[in-house]
Amino acid sequence: MADERTPADLHAEGVPRVKEILGPKAEESLATLGELGDRIIQQLYGDIYGRPALTVQQRQIATLSMLMDLGGKDRQEKVHMRAS
Repeated sequence: MADERTPADLHAEGVPRVKEILGPKAEESLATLGELGDRIIQQLYGDIYGRPALTVQQRQIATLSMLMDLGGKDRQEKVHMRAS
C-alpha cells in the first residue's frame, strides 16, 4: 500500500515530533535552512521517526552511532546527544 500523505501532511506530523525530540526552538533553526529544513522535518521527523518499528530512543541510538562512525559530524552529534 502506497503512502498517500502529502509533503504538507508529513510536515504537519513532523513539526511536533521535531520539537519534542530536539526542543522548542528546533523548528526555527531548521527554517533557516530553507527547503533542506522542510525536507528534514518532512522526511526524517514526519515519516521515518513516525514509523512504529523503533522507539524514539532506539532511533536516537542508531543516529548517534551512524554519526560517530562517519566522523567529522561534531555539530550533529551534539544536537543528538542533547536530544537523547
